[in-house]
Amino acid sequence: ENTESADAIFTYDASLMTPEGAIQLNPGKLLRISEAESHSSFYESTGIPVIGQISGKAKCEAGDTLWLDDQTLIIGRGYRTNDAGIEQLKVILGKQGIDVFVFDLPCYQGEDACLHLMSLISLLAEDLALVHKILLPVALAQLLTARGFELLEAPTDEFEASNGLNLNVLALAPRHVLAIGGYEKTLSLMLNAGCKIETFPGESLCIPCEGGPTCMTRPILRENNNERCLGLLATIRYRYELAAGSYDGYNCKKNGLLAVLGNVSGSDGWVWYLSITHGTCTFRLDQFIGLATNICGDTRLSNHFSSIGQHH
Repeated sequence: ENTESADAIFTYDASLMTPEGAIQLNPGKLLRISEAESHSSFYESTGIPVIGQISGKAKCEAGDTLWLDDQTLIIGRGYRTNDAGIEQLKVILGKQGIDVFVFDLPCYQGEDACLHLMSLISLLAEDLALVHKILLPVALAQLLTARGFELLEAPTDEFEASNGLNLNVLALAPRHVLAIGGYEKTLSLMLNAGCKIETFPGESLCIPCEGGPTCMTRPILRENNNERCLGLLATIRYRYELAAGSYDGYNCKKNGLLAVLGNVSGSDGWVWYLSITHGTCTFRLDQFIGLATNICGDTRLSNHFSSIGQHH
């Protein structure tokens, strides 16, 4: 079992997509540095340009970044993303005329814990955000308000009980979201704001590992640059890579590798790319199937999970 690459299941962090291509990042966590090369190799294999990289002592993880719109990126300075990483990222993005706003993150539980910018905020629509306001930088809250966002304040008790993952909500479309089940006050908050909510069980897949559905997806391609987007989650069409680990209770191995599903047409006109990689982590595979099925809006995943496709 390859425990050193267990964090690779959280495919969001090692690269950042921009309107002109991908940026290879340099994770602040030592055990995650090799993931960036894997992302670049994947992009090169699919013809997606890699337009730059964060290198040297500069550190940056995509969990500390969030697109407010096509031309505005916010970055959190913290334990995983340092000043040098931010400056290198600014140079690359500056060539595209992208505005960058930087905010300091709180220490919270310290350097060994995982607290990204996206641990404190999830965009649910172009004008709606779920936040943990008591940890949110004041200047960021003011920026969001000035940009017309309504801020839904997630309850502190559920934030602490879930390791912050009640806030880790993936928007499948504006006000159509995927969340970890069981945190009823947070779910009710979104429901009352007009959101359609899909849930999946995350007690084994997510909570112990401090990563939720946004962490386990990586936006790759938006086909229509003229459409308003939700961060980089446009409602037109996207591809996502989801990596998962092995679970011997399921008969889905061939030559020692887990099955891989290729392009899957989902709801809302999206296309998802699913990649299941052997040995990255050990968790309940049925929970991963639940996550992927909800994202794709396609129950055929459960029936055809033993299909063999292209492996990445």
